[in-house]
Parts: sequence; C-alpha cells; structure tokens
Amino acid sequence: MKPSDRATILVIDDEKAVRSSIANYLEDLDFMTVTAENGRVGVERFHRETVDLVLVDLRMPEMDGLAVLAEITQTNPEMPLIVVSGAGEISDAMVALHKGAWDYILKPIEDFTVLVHAVETNLEKARLKRENRQYQQRLEQMVAERTRELQDQIAAKENALADLAEAQGSLVEMSRAAGMAEVATGVLHNVGNVLNSVNVSCTMLMDQLRQSRVHNVHKVAELMAAPDKGWVHLFTEDPKGRQIPVYLASLADALTKEHQVMFKEAQSLSDRIDHIKEIVAMQQSYGRFSGMNESIQPEKLMEDAVKLNLSSLARHEIEVRRHYQSLPPMGVDKHKVLQILLTLINNAKHACTGNGATEKVITLRVDSDTPDQVVFQVVDTGMGIAPENMTHIFQHGFSTRKTGHGFGLHSSAIAAHEMGGSLSVHSDGPGKGATFTLRLPRRTGSEPLTSHPDDAAIAVDRVHPRLMAIKGGQ
Repeated sequence: MKPSDRATILVIDDEKAVRSSIANYLEDLDFMTVTAENGRVGVERFHRETVDLVLVDLRMPEMDGLAVLAEITQTNPEMPLIVVSGAGEISDAMVALHKGAWDYILKPIEDFTVLVHAVETNLEKARLKRENRQYQQRLEQMVAERTRELQDQIAAKENALADLAEAQGSLVEMSRAAGMAEVATGVLHNVGNVLNSVNVSCTMLMDQLRQSRVHNVHKVAELMAAPDKGWVHLFTEDPKGRQIPVYLASLADALTKEHQVMFKEAQSLSDRIDHIKEIVAMQQSYGRFSGMNESIQPEKLMEDAVKLNLSSLARHEIEVRRHYQSLPPMGVDKHKVLQILLTLINNAKHACTGNGATEKVITLRVDSDTPDQVVFQVVDTGMGIAPENMTHIFQHGFSTRKTGHGFGLHSSAIAAHEMGGSLSVHSDGPGKGATFTLRLPRRTGSEPLTSHPDDAAIAVDRVHPRLMAIKGGQ
C-alpha cells in the first residue's frame, strides 16, 4: 500500500521516545498513526480504532507483545503485525513469528527506511491477501451459484426426461394401435407449422381489435345525443360539432380498412383450419388398415407424402417438381410405403437446406421400368453424399446430420425388403445432390405379401455396409 493511501498504523511501545520517533517519521511520510504506551492500551485502541497495521514491542509492562499478538490475531487473523523489539534474541523473533507476527525489526532503529520498507511491504501483502480472500469468496459464491444452476438444470432435465418417457410411452402405444409412427410425425409437424400461422393470424386480429377506433363511434354518439342548443347550433356554432362530419368520414375510412384487414386474416385463418382438417383426415385414412395389403394408385401415395411435408417444404422455400406416370393400382401395405416416402422426402428437404446445397429443388418421380415393378424416386439438388458414406447410408444409427438419429433410412430399407422390394441410393458426390430409388413389385390388392428370396442378405436389426443398394441398387 502506498503512503498516499493514508494507511493507519498503531504503534505500541512503552518507551515514549521510541514511540514518538516512529509515529513522527511515519506521519512525515503521510501515514496516519495511533499510539499506545503498553500492550493493554494498545489492544483497547486496536478494537476502538480502524487500523491497517500494528507495530508492537515485545517487552512491555501489564501486557507484553506476545499477548498482544495473540489477542489481535485471534480477533483479525489478516491484520499485519510487525514486532519492533530490542531484545535481540533469535528465539524471541521465532516465537513472535510463530505467534502471528509478519516481520521482525530490531531496536534501536538506525535506518528508518528499513522500517518504512517493512511497513509498505506488509501493507501490500495484507492488501493482496484481502483481495485474494475476496476473490476466493466471489469464486466460491460463483461456484455455489453455478452448482445450484446445474442442480436445477439436472432436476429440470430429469423431469423433462420423465415427461418425455411418459409421452414416448403414450406415442408408442398410439403408434402400435394405428401403425402410423412416421405418418403421425409428419402430421404433427405439418399441423404444428399450420398452427404457427393460425397463431400469427389470431395475434394480428387481437391487435387489430385492441387498436380499433370503433369505440370512437360511441363518443360521437354521446356528443350528438340531444344537443342543448339544437342540431343547427351543434353543427354550425359548436367547435366540436362542426368537426363531426369530417371526423365521421375519416372514421368510416379507418373502420373500412380495419374490416378489410380483419376479414383477410379471418379468411386466412379459415383456410389454415381447413388445411389442418385435411391433414388429419389424410392421417386417419392411412391409420385404419395398417399392415394390410391394399390396392392404391402409386402416384397418390407419393402425392400424399408430399402433402404431409408441404408446409415444411414451403417454409424452407423448396421447389417441388412432379413427374408422375399414370399407372394401374398396385397392392401394397400403403402405410409402409408412405413411411418410406416420408423419410426420403424429409431427408431431401434437409439435404437442400444443409451446407453445400446450391439450389433447393426436389423432383418426385413415379414410373415403371418393367411390367412387374413400380419405381418411386426422390431426387434432390442438395449437399450430396461423400463416396466414403455411400456404403454406410443404410446402416443402423448412421447419419451425417448432427441432429439425425440414423434410424429412418435403415428402417425404410428393411420395410422395402419386407415388401419384396429394394431401396437404393446414388450420388455423384458432395454438392451434387442424391437420388433415392424405391422399387416395389406390382401386385393386385388381393395378393398376399411374400418374403423376398434373398432373406439371408439382410438382417432385421442392421443392413450390411456392402449392401448399400439393396437388391437392384444403382
């Protein structure tokens, strides 16, 4: 601590000449001093005054320096204490330092700069100790607060996990009953997107109603109700009455605009509610007969998959191009086919919005390259697939997206195999998009599903890395 900081030093010495000379010298250096003629008085003044450092003699009547050291260090362990003694014994110095003294100076003091140096050094040491203690307290407080935050976060995560587990249990039961896990996900996602728009429209309508000037009509009506001096005076002489016609005209314009805005939002709200009903109705149609072989138009399957992704595709400004060949109905488990197509379109959407995508176009194709097969293709202009990932694309748990779980393509490949078909992929590399091709055998609605002849080529729980194109891959 610098002298200009005006530190207060307590000088305890039974020799008046020594006590006065030390105090005078320190005061000349702009320190403040408090003196005491013996240990007892020194301790009393220490408790009464605000002191930054104590200079204490060892040999004093009534209460010696060691007792003073013990009393002060017990009261304030961080108080810097310097023993100034003429005893000259090494043992005295060792005992004093052991009792809490920070430094030891011999009397008589021939060079007061030594005393000043000891005072300044120990004041600085005390300041550093004090700041370190304060820093440690702040650090401990921060650690305690952060610990509480982490405990709260852990508790919140545990609660969230419990809620999630309960929700997942409910969803699993619903999916088992309806056989519509993937379709339900698409429905909920699209309904959520539409509900966001519904919420925006409702908010705009509420804001418009809150800001409406329709209540001003009541004010004008009160002003025009039975004027005291008659209608002629109201419209010709009264300053407020003369403004009524002009105000009514402007109010009419404002209310007309309000009506137009609210009507437009109400119409938009109605359209979005109709969209939600359409999505729900579509989901119900696919949930009734899960696991059964039904007759359906191939292009309808692809179009229904697009509709369930339509809001999300529109939000990401992805262009959808359709190339559907008119084909006879085919007999398939339409739930499984829809699940595969939803996964492929969803993957294409992420590919078009990821790093490396140059444009946002998804091309959907439905055609037939042989009389006994129907081919569904989803082509994107997205980020493409690196050659080293091509052999892993259908593996369980493999995903190139940070948030991906790697289950969709794996389960889609298994579902295609179970229907006697194949799912394959082709990409010219990163930045060049990808083409996923689903091939299914053409059947009538009355034909049962048959096992694929290459049952040994695929396991239920995984797809072998070498089989990146499962039966008929590109």
